[in-house]
Amino acid sequence: MATDLSGQIFGHYKLQEILGTGGMSLVYRARQTNIDRDVAIKIMAPALSSQQNFARRFKQEAEVFAKLEHPHIVPIYDYDQHEKYLYLVLRLIPGGSLTERLDKEGKDFPLALAAKIVEQVADGLAYAHENKIIHRDLKPGNILLDNDDNAYIMDFGIAKVITETKGGAMSALLGTPAYIAPEQWQSGIIDARADIYSLGVVVYRMLTGELPFSNASPFYLMYSHLHEATPHPSHHKDTIPPAIDDVVLKALAKRPDERYQSVKEFATAFTNAVKEHSASKPEADTQALLDTSGRRAFRPESKRDSRLDKLWVALERNTGHMYVTPDVDELFDVKSDRQFKGMEDIFDELERPSSSSYNTRRLSDLLEQIKKEQSFLGIKAQRVKLPQGIAEKFDRESGLLVIAIDPDSPAASAGLFMGDLIINLDGEPMKHQDDLISVLDDTRIDKSVQIDYLRTGELHKAAATLVKRHMGKSTL
Repeated sequence: MATDLSGQIFGHYKLQEILGTGGMSLVYRARQTNIDRDVAIKIMAPALSSQQNFARRFKQEAEVFAKLEHPHIVPIYDYDQHEKYLYLVLRLIPGGSLTERLDKEGKDFPLALAAKIVEQVADGLAYAHENKIIHRDLKPGNILLDNDDNAYIMDFGIAKVITETKGGAMSALLGTPAYIAPEQWQSGIIDARADIYSLGVVVYRMLTGELPFSNASPFYLMYSHLHEATPHPSHHKDTIPPAIDDVVLKALAKRPDERYQSVKEFATAFTNAVKEHSASKPEADTQALLDTSGRRAFRPESKRDSRLDKLWVALERNTGHMYVTPDVDELFDVKSDRQFKGMEDIFDELERPSSSSYNTRRLSDLLEQIKKEQSFLGIKAQRVKLPQGIAEKFDRESGLLVIAIDPDSPAASAGLFMGDLIINLDGEPMKHQDDLISVLDDTRIDKSVQIDYLRTGELHKAAATLVKRHMGKSTL
């Protein structure tokens, strides 16, 4: 949202100044004139509000989340719509977000403060989980701190409402790529353990000043979260003891069953590890407790990581493309890194002969062959290099990462998810996108193909019967 609405009046609320920005919203300080108090107002982007079903889902979920009453959850006071803007009215938390604090501290974030935040956030999440509510987009920007460094969680359910909204060009948002759990990438069953993974990434960043995976491409972030081993926090900061390493890595396990099974269990394990470390180094931890003002020397995090904290992944359903959306008015094609000002620019680009598709062929070539029929698996894939351990285990240096999948396709019927790694089709190694194209020729229409793919480090096999489709479709 680029428009500054400061000074406007929404019902009883006079907007005063912007407090924070996000890809799909702006947060303002506002004055509630009927009872004379300051509040925060989160205003959703008109591009979302205009989508079919969004307003209805937004209001339904706002009523549910307004009932969450917990000391470490930002309370919702009200919700409404003013002209084209849907908005939430929230308690004003004066200390700013955890993102701002992390930007100040860098790698020197006090360990004692990290433990305090984890305990309080886990307490709020546990309460929500008991009420069958999952956050789905926990990150430092959704954790606010007051002037006494108490933590408050905000934006429960916003990611869920956006994800479930149908219609419009940008019809699905999956959350913030650097923080979401592997199963969220793959449209799997989402439960409370997804929030545990996201909290684990938050803890990782508090400990190290870094993200466990920080590639600028959302596709490679997906690949890393699904398939690459998580670097030990001590890799970035050698003063982190093995006990804390172990706790964080368990929270970041690829498979939900291998993580802590409750957020309170994770918080207890982390707090105990911090206490054990503090007992062995009392002077260092005393200094950490005293020095939480952010006034000492610090090393700011990299610009790349700051950018990742604000990224969303958008799926454009009509073409099957995925875009990075740091801001609702700024769309970037992850293939060419070209900036677009809106969906019309994207459609124009797709029609230009100079454009190229993800399968390495020029768009003009595809358009020339639009009447040709070809067998159809229903995926879009990108070549990736396999992690060393997986490469040695399966004798493959590379594979094809599924970056989009048609929900009604043979691949979906065979049980494939976005994020799976295809290594063979009918016994033929898949090393490049063109290998996929060569298999999916018109001679295979209505025939079964054997798919060998990797998921969380294990080999799976599936069979899919190919159907015919014109070459001009976005997936193969």
